[in-house]
Amino acid sequence: MLLVMVAGGIVLADQVSGNLALISYNVNQSQSLLIIPANFNLGNLTSGHAGTVTENATLTIPTNGTYAFKLDKDTLKGAFSQFNVTIKLGNQTVILLLHGRDDVHVNLTKGTYTVVIIISYLVSSHAHHRVVENEPLITVKQLGNDSEET
Repeated sequence: MLLVMVAGGIVLADQVSGNLALISYNVNQSQSLLIIPANFNLGNLTSGHAGTVTENATLTIPTNGTYAFKLDKDTLKGAFSQFNVTIKLGNQTVILLLHGRDDVHVNLTKGTYTVVIIISYLVSSHAHHRVVENEPLITVKQLGNDSEET
């Protein structure tokens, strides 16, 4: 639609436009990890609250190799005095700790794994108000010659 206005000998034009279509997509390379993540919702927590929760994820490994599992401590910062994660995949068990080892390297063979993730936690007695929604908790990446190893 074109609107033309004449004011004191000057012609002003304003064009109205909008998006007719939008597109989103993800091209998956055959050599990339495929992850259907676990979603943990701990709900409303109070100081001193303790609990254990379990969720499943699916992880498809494209090639045999070494993979790093890392706990994102920033997501947990200041809220928990204890936070332990046990990850079971295939015949292996990985343990990640808030106050301890937060990065573990595991040799995996190509395939699809049902991953059982168990979290045990204790909310700090000094925890401050904080809202966390859909933040990364555990990351997985393949290590190799051109990957950064930690």
